[in-house]
Amino acid sequence: MGLPPHSRRPGQRRWQRGALALLTGTALHAAAPAQIKTDEALVDLVAKPGGAGFGILVSSERSPYRGAGYRSDLMPVYLYEGERFFLRTDRTGLKFAPAPQQALEVYLRRRFDGFPLNDPPPPLQNLPVHRGGYDLGVSWRSRVDRVELHASASQNISNESRGQEAAFGAYTDWLLGGLTLRPAATITWRSARSNDFYFGVPAEFATAERPEYHPGAGVDLFAGLYASYQLSAGWRLFAGAGITRRAGTVQASPIVEPGTQAGAMLGATYNLDATSVRTQVVESPTIVRIGYGEAAIDSCNIVRIVTLDCTKIDHSTPTEIASLAIGKTLVRSLNDWPFDVFGFVGLVYHHDRTYQRDGGELNLFIKGVFHGFPWSDRVLTRIGFGWGISIADPVPFAEVAEQASRSRRTSRVLNYNEPSVDVSIGDLIGKTDWRQTFVGLSVTHRSGIFGTSRFLGNVDGGSNYITIYVEHAL
Repeated sequence: MGLPPHSRRPGQRRWQRGALALLTGTALHAAAPAQIKTDEALVDLVAKPGGAGFGILVSSERSPYRGAGYRSDLMPVYLYEGERFFLRTDRTGLKFAPAPQQALEVYLRRRFDGFPLNDPPPPLQNLPVHRGGYDLGVSWRSRVDRVELHASASQNISNESRGQEAAFGAYTDWLLGGLTLRPAATITWRSARSNDFYFGVPAEFATAERPEYHPGAGVDLFAGLYASYQLSAGWRLFAGAGITRRAGTVQASPIVEPGTQAGAMLGATYNLDATSVRTQVVESPTIVRIGYGEAAIDSCNIVRIVTLDCTKIDHSTPTEIASLAIGKTLVRSLNDWPFDVFGFVGLVYHHDRTYQRDGGELNLFIKGVFHGFPWSDRVLTRIGFGWGISIADPVPFAEVAEQASRSRRTSRVLNYNEPSVDVSIGDLIGKTDWRQTFVGLSVTHRSGIFGTSRFLGNVDGGSNYITIYVEHAL
């Protein structure tokens, strides 16, 4: 996170075989071509430093592409800020404090620049679809009096762009009671390869109306105003508006809409108490969970499975998963309720042969668990719901088949949900030492939130695996 301002220091078949192949990134700064959601100034307005949380962000921004107009987007927010490791929606990385009032971060980030995924305008017709891919980058922050300076440099590492970017910016805070206003400005240099990838017209795709064009390197300017309000101890509201001015050589492209790009966004996050999270992570036992599951039939969505209205396994094109999850307690007895919050890293092996190669999945999620049933003193029973991000390679066959039947796209990166119910094995067999060992059922669910999120590839659909698991606290 940024440095705090002065006033806030703050199954059943061949599941044995497999290998895991993935890596990804995920900062709240992310999502559309304009810079309103990519600015470093937004980071610590969204989440408290040192904690964990989740939320939602909606935005509307003018596309840089000619004829694309304004585009709305919804983005899930995933947040975790440890001493060294951080996860923010579009990026993950490591952070360091080289000196007082300074912060250094090394990150892997998923980009969201690129052509509109839905209804591309005429100037983009028949052009190969260019998407953002992944960047490896470093960022630096330093506070000077009441101004925070930030600088970053990144290299695209995952597609033919292979472009570079460097940025420098500043912001300050105006405090009005519980409201924080933050004016910000950023200047960004983009390399010729980066600009050409997103805004150029290759010779083989040139037409009379769309001549060949190569923008070259250039500098973009951004100015914005953000606002944040602490609604309660956990809930925070935030909003922002800004404009981006692309380099002149970019604006001269036949596929680019000249002029400035305006954008606005509104969101809310719930942040767990940072002090409590740090204490629980250090003091709590490590949770280990293993599971096995099979894909449900296409018509069994997550709601129908949870309500037991549909629990049929897909036997026509059967696929299976084997999973391992490692977790820590983030909050015990939230607000003195029988409700705990856990953070998990989950690895899933997909056995998809003979339909496609086997693959892997990485899930990073927060899970709330309720255990206050009247009988829980005799047989400890829990229901839970997990929410986070899922990255798979390749896209699981259950999703490929479902989406193909509807002529819809797929995405490696999707939202992750995990409803579950379990009981204590120790209470069932009368062994006290095993009280914190559970057996349960869950749904391993990936989806694109009904095609509303560019971050999730504007995917409408996903997959559901009905899973049995055993969980033990070491």
